Amino acid sequence: MDSSALMGIRISKNFHYDSFPSEGLVGDGFEMNHNLHWSLSMNSTERQLPLACHVYPRVTFTWDNPFVQKYTGQMFIGVSGAKNATKWFELTHSGQIVVVEMETEAENGPWMCHLDLCLTPIPSKMTAPMTTNFLKTHLTDVILNVGGYHLHVNKQLLSVHSEWFRLVFASMSPTVKALPININPAEKFHFAQVLSLIHPFPALEINAFNIDILLRLASSFKIPAAIKYLETLLLSEPIDGTLKIVLADKYGLQTLMRKSFGRLSGLERIEKLLGDSRFDLLSANTKEIIFQKFLEFRQ
Repeated sequence: MDSSALMGIRISKNFHYDSFPSEGLVGDGFEMNHNLHWSLSMNSTERQLPLACHVYPRVTFTWDNPFVQKYTGQMFIGVSGAKNATKWFELTHSGQIVVVEMETEAENGPWMCHLDLCLTPIPSKMTAPMTTNFLKTHLTDVILNVGGYHLHVNKQLLSVHSEWFRLVFASMSPTVKALPININPAEKFHFAQVLSLIHPFPALEINAFNIDILLRLASSFKIPAAIKYLETLLLSEPIDGTLKIVLADKYGLQTLMRKSFGRLSGLERIEKLLGDSRFDLLSANTKEIIFQKFLEFRQ
């Protein structure tokens, strides 16, 4: 299965501190394609000189990826004054914690931690929607060959909703009109979800994980009705506010952006947004608006 939701994850981070962190959060990150959040925290025993103390780096994983059954992974971690540690693990559910025990002789002072994470997704079975939502009926008159799956659709309906499909159908010669049209998006299952938003067949599940991919495909294939539907869904769904701003900025969803900015009603919320790793994904113009709001609340 060729999908960004099934690509391997590689994370490499360095953390620097003025003193040894006896406990608490060290750093975190978010992998949007997998809807996976990881956070590195540290616990340690009390140091009694000249003896070394034991430290317990722990990584917590929360994820929601319906295309993945589980992840197999390897964690490599280095801490000042300690031997590097490697651990293999398996993530079978969200909220799992991976812990290693290390012994360090680091004194108080500048401290560094290096983290390498490699995650390999094991896919779940998602083929059923591709074969059941686009069966041949008296209303279908063209076949889309999407990564080996035949989707029976109505040509006129797609032409009305999508400029991309209108141009494709208009360029077809009479000799090939009876043949399947080959379309090979990397995310073929998500492509079927986008089509189900405008085609008279049951729509598939839409959630915080897959909505970014659906918006990207709807934009690529020029389907404004699907984009509007997804924006309306985002307005009403209890999805993370930062993700809403990222998506609104990325796909030009003006109503969602306006509503999301309206919810930045306090300094604490803006500071949380500024400290979020996803803030770097925003355009310069959106960052400037957020900084202006930050300065207004600081006055």
